[in-house]
Amino acid sequence: MRGWLKKWWWIPLLLALLGGYWLLPISGQVVVIPGGDPSGLLWPQMRLSPPAPRPGQEATLRVTDGVPWSYVLLTVDGQPAQAERWPAGLDDALVWEWTFVVPDDGTCALVFYRDCHTGCVERGRMTIGTEPPAAQTNPLPTKLGVVFANPERDWRGRSGWDVELTYALMAEEEHWGIDDLAVRVHQATEKGLRVLVRVDYDYGQSLPPAGDYLALSEYLQYLQRLARDERLRDVYGYFLGSGYNSLGSNTLAPAHPVT
Repeated sequence: MRGWLKKWWWIPLLLALLGGYWLLPISGQVVVIPGGDPSGLLWPQMRLSPPAPRPGQEATLRVTDGVPWSYVLLTVDGQPAQAERWPAGLDDALVWEWTFVVPDDGTCALVFYRDCHTGCVERGRMTIGTEPPAAQTNPLPTKLGVVFANPERDWRGRSGWDVELTYALMAEEEHWGIDDLAVRVHQATEKGLRVLVRVDYDYGQSLPPAGDYLALSEYLQYLQRLARDERLRDVYGYFLGSGYNSLGSNTLAPAHPVT
């Protein structure tokens, strides 16, 4: 017996350590980091202050990363949070801070995105409170379709279609740009709706003017950005323009029909 203990002394010690680990009341937060990059085990580091905010309380999320991303975003239940700190230069720590108010139910999902200038890619995620309830998985399908669905509407267990609109030349503007589009898509999806997005070149110009290859390039780049943006992963489908040759949809080049 003594010889066995001398040779295998580390086994009881390991079992004791493992048992102590599982029995100790360890508290904390879980951060989900997508992707297969080994560095993802360390970065990003997401710290919440206060650690357990109450419903209605203002909180700050501090994100530290190992990569100097230039275009980052934090969303709280799909809504962009207010940025409070940004790295000021190459010598500054790679730290970002956002403030937000915890919802009344005390539960929300925080998602940190990178590379939003070409389509936001999820980098890290944190949940406050219990896991947010998923959207209704089996709503009664209907043919009901609306444009710009009211996010406050009660669909009473039915699934309809929501049509949204965005403009390539207004990608960074309010309402018509990609950020507000992502918010509306999130709200509609949470209601169990299927979202279709119409993509126009500009207000009054459904598709790029015929023969304008610079405009065509801008339009295609915006389509690529929409396809890459992970906030829009639940979009059911896109359709390109509408009424191409009507007077109201070809105002930049009325003498040159699109088709």
